[in-house]
Amino acid sequence: MPALVMAQIPDSREVVAGPRTGRIESTMPFLAVGGNWSANGTQPLIMVRASKDGFQWTRWTRMRAAADTSSCDATATLRSAASLTFFDWDSRYLEYQLGPGLTDFRFVFIDPGHTAERKLAKIRASSRTAQATASKPPFVSRLEWGSPDGNNASGPLSYTTVTHLIVHHSADGFTGADYPAWIRAIWRYHVFSNGWVDFGYNWAIDPAGNLYEGRAGGDNVVGAHFSCQNGGTMGVVMLGTFTSALPTEAAMKTLTRLLAWKAGQRELDPLGRSLHRGMNAVIDNISGHRDGNRLPGSCSVTECPGDALYPVLSRVRQSVVDLLAAAKTEVFLSETFDGPELEGWKADGQWRWWDGMAWFGMPETKTYEAGSGTLESPAFSLASDALLTFRSWHDTETERPDFDRKLVEISVDGGEWQQVAALTDAAKEWTERSVKLTARGSVRIRFRFDTVDDQNNTYEGWYVDDVRVIFN
Repeated sequence: MPALVMAQIPDSREVVAGPRTGRIESTMPFLAVGGNWSANGTQPLIMVRASKDGFQWTRWTRMRAAADTSSCDATATLRSAASLTFFDWDSRYLEYQLGPGLTDFRFVFIDPGHTAERKLAKIRASSRTAQATASKPPFVSRLEWGSPDGNNASGPLSYTTVTHLIVHHSADGFTGADYPAWIRAIWRYHVFSNGWVDFGYNWAIDPAGNLYEGRAGGDNVVGAHFSCQNGGTMGVVMLGTFTSALPTEAAMKTLTRLLAWKAGQRELDPLGRSLHRGMNAVIDNISGHRDGNRLPGSCSVTECPGDALYPVLSRVRQSVVDLLAAAKTEVFLSETFDGPELEGWKADGQWRWWDGMAWFGMPETKTYEAGSGTLESPAFSLASDALLTFRSWHDTETERPDFDRKLVEISVDGGEWQQVAALTDAAKEWTERSVKLTARGSVRIRFRFDTVDDQNNTYEGWYVDDVRVIFN
């Protein structure tokens, strides 16, 4: 049946459904489908299946009503919505069956675009090197996962004093490996269909254990996730559906780390309960989304974060307590280069901030020119042995002592720079590096790249990210 395109949204389309059953040929390839309808309290029956060619079809899948939709951000319109349903990349056709009671139903087709392989490789490398501490976990920034609005939101943001940490699941059926695309699909649905100013959750965790920066605005920004009462909360969504299965061990470890960091920062008792003012009720300081069901301030009822995940939140709370008790790691220096520039660092030569990394290279040509340059940290104090860790990717001249040099150096109390490490391997992949530091005093570290000569510099250069110095 012909489809009426109601809105031309970048990488998404909203289409009005016809009769109770029908087929839609999308004007664009899609990965995910959502839907919305006139809010009337109906518990809808929406069955869908998809195809790339109109002949081979997926199984029929029921689209569930989303617990939080238009009422979460003041700028949104009053419509009910379904959770996203994911299919294969480049699907073109959708067949649907709509139950009674739905008025003005509209399907939303979403293509989040594929993520560049280099960014995926960097994110995968990060998940392999995560450490269990109660400090703020490393995360994939909005720029790194490809937020279409960058570090901004499409409307005004507000801030809150966080008293409760709320756990969710996305409940959408994504099965691929391009997790940033998953985030971008949800972002498009939240912004273009729900009408929110940005991604609804403060944080997201994928099955590999990667943590993603969610809503713009930084720490303590108010999200759109807790049944119309978002003040006083930090919301984290576990990507996946956990009605009958648990998240991966890696994802659960990241959840524990995130909750431990925030509980420690806000001095929240992970095992305690306290008043949530918006809900006008006492709930667990670490709660599941469904803990807001039928409370005085709630506007929805939900199964989130799923029948399998919800019962283990008691174990998560205890794990947070254990991690906080064991956390004795002192962090002397931490830099992820996620800001708009190399803040606090000194860079000369061809060192520069680029796309959430420090890079020795030339943006115009993706090569480097003859010369040398240093990337120097702010000073920090060391009174004990410490471990310097950083992630590195380099495409440079063939490794020989008389060719390009990639050096790590240290200066103590303003003294001469001394070499503590040299990268001499060939590695066009992200690799975790570790260097033991035994110095005492006011310390600075720097990364020095020296091309030595002007021969054979048609390579991409040296990238450095996630620099940390911690107690060893």
